Amino acid sequence: MILKRGDGRLYRLSVLFMLCAVPLVFSPGAYIPTGIKTSIFLACAFFAAVSAFNAVGFRPATLLPLIYIAWMAVSAMLSKFSFAAVMPLFTALGLFTLFFTAANMNSGPDFIRKALAVSFAAPVAVGLVQIFFPGIFGNVMQFGPRIPSFLGNPDFFSAYITAVLPVIFMLAVSSKGMLRLLCVILTAAALACLLKTGSKSAFFAVAAQAAAVVFIFMKEKRFSNKKITVATALFLALACAAMPLVFRVPYSKAFDIGAYAANDSVFFRMNTWRGAFDMGVKNMATGTGPGSFSLAFPSFRPEEIMKWSVQSSYEVTYPENIFLQAFAELGIFGLLGALIMVFIILKNYDPKKRGFYLGFSGLIAVNLAGVDLNYVSSSMLAALFAGVIMNNTESAEQKAVTAGGKYKTAFILLAALIAVGFAISLKKVISDTYLSRAIVFSGEKNWGAAVENYRKAINADKYNITAGYFLAQAYYDSNPSANAAAALAELDETGKLAPDYVLIHYKKAVILSAMNRTLEAADEYKKMIRLDPYFKQALMALAYISYTNGDNAAAFSYIRKAMEKYPGDAELYS
Repeated sequence: MILKRGDGRLYRLSVLFMLCAVPLVFSPGAYIPTGIKTSIFLACAFFAAVSAFNAVGFRPATLLPLIYIAWMAVSAMLSKFSFAAVMPLFTALGLFTLFFTAANMNSGPDFIRKALAVSFAAPVAVGLVQIFFPGIFGNVMQFGPRIPSFLGNPDFFSAYITAVLPVIFMLAVSSKGMLRLLCVILTAAALACLLKTGSKSAFFAVAAQAAAVVFIFMKEKRFSNKKITVATALFLALACAAMPLVFRVPYSKAFDIGAYAANDSVFFRMNTWRGAFDMGVKNMATGTGPGSFSLAFPSFRPEEIMKWSVQSSYEVTYPENIFLQAFAELGIFGLLGALIMVFIILKNYDPKKRGFYLGFSGLIAVNLAGVDLNYVSSSMLAALFAGVIMNNTESAEQKAVTAGGKYKTAFILLAALIAVGFAISLKKVISDTYLSRAIVFSGEKNWGAAVENYRKAINADKYNITAGYFLAQAYYDSNPSANAAAALAELDETGKLAPDYVLIHYKKAVILSAMNRTLEAADEYKKMIRLDPYFKQALMALAYISYTNGDNAAAFSYIRKAMEKYPGDAELYS
């Protein structure tokens, strides 16, 4: 926005704090250790909104994301999982504020570039220490040799590197002396961290970015053809050498395409995408609602996912493709809106901002096979970079819409909404902290403390489905005969929010069987089978119930179904 002199100071402070704090903050005591990042981001977005009060103008095109957010709200209102849309909507408002202010500032991208260089060093330094001294970080290192820094997950760390690395590299190219040396060192360190994250999607995104850099340099004739050829050949050799490491394929099978396709994560993504597409087709108009993917997806899981995840809870949080997620959760209009926004941003290429352009493109590429834009460490960078790309001071001065009283009122309301989102996000962090404690107590069979903390988790966030589900198990595990009714009541409450959550039908059936409510138990087992025809325990339980009720034909039918799916299982033959 075209700000009066001095009005950008609060904005700059909030952005600098956000870029430094969000990648480094971590909450090891919470069930979701990255939840606190959203709270910090929303606090910074609030101050960014406050800094916009004295704006005198803005570019109309920078209001387009509000249309997408309005459609999110419509989808949420029509969804049976409306409660799941609360944080996605508040986060989207914060992201819009960050995008809008970055797109309309009159100071250019220089400040953002320098802030990124300063803030990028610390997470990369942490990543290097995790490579060489993994024992120092204790429970942060939950992914074996894959390093997460403090981003919570190696894939989130890799997406962060993918976004910021081009900005640092281009800064190295355009600077001289000590600054160039520092940027080169930081680039090399970041590449080492990227390799150790083990992220396949980020690996390919960075390879694509490198190819784009070569193309840009050739077009600009920045280097001689010989230097570019040598550099390209060296990069391709390094990429080919690293690919088996990233996919965990032995070098003896480095040229076997099937070895890469057999990778568990590749297999999982391909089948999840198929289910997500079916989910979008089934809910074509408005989708299932923002934030609802994990709650609605069980009915759309392909058989390959069922077979693959026989012994797990098989909760799929996201489809690991941002456009398929938009289609599944927001319908066809959500998908078109996402594609249009990305197209508008990408068509605003400016050579002066090539690092931001490459970083934004890399984030989109990563999220064609990742979940990272669902987490604020990546989405805030996407919004910030998109704003910098859209920023055109000359155009803003010539075509700005005057920001009058209605504009100021709108931004006061926006700041107030973001403040509400901040308060809700803090409550969710508190809830997840109690949930994490309760899970520890459950593992220790300290049922009294476990139940108390599950209850506190639900009191802090009544929509904490995981807490309700685990609370029912804690009740039942502590004393099955005395607490069966209480456990069943908790599962019923959880089922009202998420009817097909994980193993809820199976758990209810087990408890109902123990209470001798056999017919009701059979109904719940059948619901479980409809969701997952490969769930062997439910098939066996139905066979037993049919047998005890004298229906041998039905019993044999269930056993045969199980045998068809598990032909080598001796237990079924027994």
